[in-house]
Amino acid sequence: GGGGGGGGGGGHGYAGGGPFAAVDEEDEERDPELGKRMFTMGPGGTYGLFTALFGAKTRACSLRCTEDSRLWLISRRDMHRYALINPQIKRNLLRNELRKVVARSKDKNPVLLFPGFMSSRLVAWQNKGCRGIGVHVLDHVWLSIEKLMQTMISDKSCWLDCLRLGAKQGDPADCKVRAMDGLEALAELAPGVFTAGPTTIYGNIIAFLANEFGYDINNIIPFPYDWRLSPDMMERRDGFFYETKQRIEAAVKNSGKAAVAVGHSQGNIVFLQLMRYVQHHWPDTADAWIRKHIIAYYGLGAPLLGSMDPIVGTTSGTNMGLPISDAQAKNMAITFGSMSWFLPTNGRLHGNDPKAVPLPMRPDPLWEEEIVSVELASGERHGFGTEELLSGEYYQFMASHFNDTRYLQQYEYLRKSYHNDPLSPLHRAYERPPVRNVFMFYGINKATDYGVQYKQKEGQVEPTILNKIVEDEGGALKIKQSGELVGSSGQGKSGDETVPYVSLSYCQTWHHDPEAINVTESSEKLVEYYDNPIGRWGERKVFSLMNTVEPSYTKYESKQTVNGEVRTTQVYEVDKLGHRNIVKEAFTLDLFRDTFLSMIENEVLNYVERNYGSDVDGDGFVQKSKRKAPKRDEL
Repeated sequence: GGGGGGGGGGGHGYAGGGPFAAVDEEDEERDPELGKRMFTMGPGGTYGLFTALFGAKTRACSLRCTEDSRLWLISRRDMHRYALINPQIKRNLLRNELRKVVARSKDKNPVLLFPGFMSSRLVAWQNKGCRGIGVHVLDHVWLSIEKLMQTMISDKSCWLDCLRLGAKQGDPADCKVRAMDGLEALAELAPGVFTAGPTTIYGNIIAFLANEFGYDINNIIPFPYDWRLSPDMMERRDGFFYETKQRIEAAVKNSGKAAVAVGHSQGNIVFLQLMRYVQHHWPDTADAWIRKHIIAYYGLGAPLLGSMDPIVGTTSGTNMGLPISDAQAKNMAITFGSMSWFLPTNGRLHGNDPKAVPLPMRPDPLWEEEIVSVELASGERHGFGTEELLSGEYYQFMASHFNDTRYLQQYEYLRKSYHNDPLSPLHRAYERPPVRNVFMFYGINKATDYGVQYKQKEGQVEPTILNKIVEDEGGALKIKQSGELVGSSGQGKSGDETVPYVSLSYCQTWHHDPEAINVTESSEKLVEYYDNPIGRWGERKVFSLMNTVEPSYTKYESKQTVNGEVRTTQVYEVDKLGHRNIVKEAFTLDLFRDTFLSMIENEVLNYVERNYGSDVDGDGFVQKSKRKAPKRDEL
C-alpha cells in the first residue's frame, strides 16, 4: 500500500505494509472533496484493510484491478454510485478485497481435513495371491475399481477378505492394509474419468481453498485414518491421536497462525475424540493448547448421537451402492471395531446416571425404547432401544438366536474398546470444543433411516429386513416400503438421508444459553449467473440458463465470553442438503467462504480494538496521530 504519508512496503499477510492509503493525488487535484468521500485500498496496506472494514457509510472503495468480482465494477464513478445506494454491494466488495488479502498472504491459517467413514484410501502392505491379479504392496485396496471388477468376475472373496479385520482388530493372516497418506488419500477414492465425481470426498473443498484463498499443500493438512478401527485401536496400533497432535503443532508453528479444523461425517467424531484425548492426557494445559492451535472448527453432517448405519451394516449388510451383495458387505463390516463408535445413542452409556448428560431435545420414545425389532421364526418379537444397543444386549441376542458367533466379536469390541475406555463417546456425548469459532452445517428434511424391523425366516441363517422406518419431512415416521405413517420423531424435522435429525442437531445443545440464540431464516432464492447490479445490458437473458437456486436455511448463532475470550457458535440447517454431498455442494463452499471471511474480519477488528481502542474516530478510522505499523506476527 502506498499513498500520502510515505509510500511503504507492500508486504504479505493480514498485517504488514505501509501507512494509511490515501486518495490518488491526480483525482484529488481534479476533485478536492474526493478525499472526504472515498478511500482506496492498496494490495498490502494494513490501514487500507482496517479502514475498509471500518469504512464510513458515505464512502466507497475503488479497486485497482480489472477483475475483482462478478459484480464487474471497474469504474470508480460506478463504484461510488452503486455502493452508496446498496450497502450489500459495498460489503461484498470489501469481503472480496479481504479474500484477496488472505490469498496473497504467505502465512495462512492451516486447514485440517478429517474425512468420514470409508472416506480415506487404504493401501496394501503385504502381497496376497488371488485368482487373477493379486494384491501387491502399495496397491490401492480401498477404493480400487480394478479389484472391484475382479471381485465380480474371477475371485469373489480376495479383495473383500483384504478389507476385513482379524481377531482383536488385527490383520488377517494373508493381508495387511493401512491408511494412505497425503491429500490424495481423501481427495478422491478412485480417480478416473467415470469415477472421479461419485468417489470425490474433499476434492472440491481442496480446489476451492486453492482457487479462492491461495492454499496449497503446505497449508492444507490431511488426516486420513483407518476407518475400520475403534478409537483406542487407532491410537494403540497407529499412534493416530498423538501423531495428529504433533502435526497440528508443527503446522501452527510454521504458519504462525492457529488452524481451522474441518470434519465430515465420522471425521467430526474423530476430531472431537482428539479434543477429548488432549484434555484427558494433558488436563492442566489442554484448553490453552486448543486455544493456541485451533481457531475454528467446521462440522459437516456430524453424527453426534450416531445413526442406523452400524446396526444395518452388522446385521443384514449394506452394499453402499457397490456391485457386491449385502451379505458380502456384512461379512466385511461385522469385523470392524469402528461400528460401535456411531451406534445410535442417547448421550450416555447404559447404566450411567441419566442426569450425567442432559438431553434438552428428547427424541420420540421409538429412538430410546425401540429402534430395532426382531421377529423370530416362532413369532416371538423382541424390541431394542439405545440402552440395549449400547450395553451389547442386542449383539448377544443375535448371536444366541441366529447361532452366529460373529455378533459376539462385535460385543467384545463394544465391551473392551468402548465400555472400558474412559474416553469413549458412549460414556457421554461430545461437548463443544473450547475453540473461539464453531460452525456446524447439516442438511434437513430428507427421508432418513430411523429404525429397522427384522424377521427370522425358516431355513435362513441371516435375518431379513421386514420394514425400514424412515424419518421424513416434519419428523413424520413412515414405513419406507409402503409409506404408512407410524408416528413422529417429535423433532418437527428430519435428517440428511443418513443421520437422523436428533443426532445432527445435538450440536444445538452447545449454545450456552437457549434464550440468547439469534435465529435467522433465509428463503430459497434464485441466484443469477449474470450478477451485475447495474443491469443495463442484455447479457442477463443470455446467461439465465446458468442460474442456480440457493436452498433455504436457518442459522442459529450465539456468543459467550469465557475468560475474556468471545466464543461464537453458529449452526446452519440447510433444506434438502444430503449427507454425502455436503462436501461437494457449491452452497456449502459459499457458506464456508462467508463464515471464514467473517471470522478473519472479526480477528482484524478485535486486533484494532485491542491495540487502538479509543484512538478510532467516529467514522471507524484510526486517528492520524495514533497510527502505527503493527508487527507481522501480531495477527
